[in-house]
Amino acid sequence: MTTTLGQFQTQCESFETKVVRSPQSTVQNTPQKPKRKRVRRERIELGQLRLESHKLQRELAQLQGIHNGRDQNEIHTKTRSFANSKITDGYQLIAPRKKELRSVWQEIARRQLQERWKAQTTNRELREQLQAEYELGRQMMVLLHHNVHAKHSTDLKVLNKRRSLLLDHEKSVFKDQELQAESALLEMEKILLRPAYRNPRACFVNTFFEESGNTQAFVLESNMTLPFASQVTANAVWKVMTTDKMKYHCYEHRVVFKSDTVVSQAFGIHFITDVSDAEFRCKYTVRRFSDDGRIIIVWVALFEPIELNELQYQGVRCRQTGWVEFSDLQLETATTTLARSYSRLSVDADEDAENKELQTRSLFSLAQPIHDKVGTLYSAHLEIALIQEDWKLHGFAEPVTSSEKEAGCLR
Repeated sequence: MTTTLGQFQTQCESFETKVVRSPQSTVQNTPQKPKRKRVRRERIELGQLRLESHKLQRELAQLQGIHNGRDQNEIHTKTRSFANSKITDGYQLIAPRKKELRSVWQEIARRQLQERWKAQTTNRELREQLQAEYELGRQMMVLLHHNVHAKHSTDLKVLNKRRSLLLDHEKSVFKDQELQAESALLEMEKILLRPAYRNPRACFVNTFFEESGNTQAFVLESNMTLPFASQVTANAVWKVMTTDKMKYHCYEHRVVFKSDTVVSQAFGIHFITDVSDAEFRCKYTVRRFSDDGRIIIVWVALFEPIELNELQYQGVRCRQTGWVEFSDLQLETATTTLARSYSRLSVDADEDAENKELQTRSLFSLAQPIHDKVGTLYSAHLEIALIQEDWKLHGFAEPVTSSEKEAGCLR
């Protein structure tokens, strides 16, 4: 291409404008002058060709300089200068390029490549970190599973041990309560000799606090007659005191032992009044005795306060022992039941118990409210039980409304 352009330029420079004579004019030897317009047009075309040649040569030199890595200034000095060239109207020389023009998309592509490489590097690092953390988490889960299994086994052993100790403790407690119930029969004979019980037809229910040395107790004494046979009354009271329906008024109710003459139960009770909020764990034993035409029901209870008005209690216990005697009382017109009862509630505390006096006073302050509430509930159930037992004694079926009354009472 370079050789062709050089030859083209040489021919253009050595070209001379001459008048072309036609063969006819030569033969006739009649000289004619060329027309001025045609000569001027040819000169213009020649100038345009020269300019195009110079322009192509300059661009070729620039391309070769860019390709060979030469400086733009060197290319500029080697190209021919056409400052004195004649510029025709409507045409001008192409200005030389001073520097390489870079494409806009090339810069964008370079930036995108850098960002992509950076993102791939970050992604690879995050993947490696995630894989390491996953492996660490898996190992921790395995260790945690082993620890939980070992801890569960240890806790299960401790729980079983505590449960066995608790059951052994409960057995001993209920056994002691049965012995205390037998001992209460001897105390009953002494108490019935008191002046309050001398008049069999007297009707009273007395509650008071009694002090004996350093011991204080809440005492209940009652004497009354009921228009039922003693067998009916005793059966009704026994039914109420040993019924499984106690579970509707407490929680975690368990019947430890049950027979025709002995019933032992354990339960928890939540007692709420306007000024008190107490929680107790209870162990309760009821025994039935028959002696010389009398029916005697004895109960022994152990109440362990857990919390009272958001205060935790430890080392303090409430013990209650009570009995009720049923015997026939012959009146002028009918035979009724003479029911005489007595109960005693005391509080004892361990030597290392904190605030023993304060805890004892607070528990005694609940004695009367608990007695009133339990007495109301007991009377409601006893009324239904008396009617049912009386109907059974006389050979009738149970009253139709008894279940409805009982359900209403439970609600």
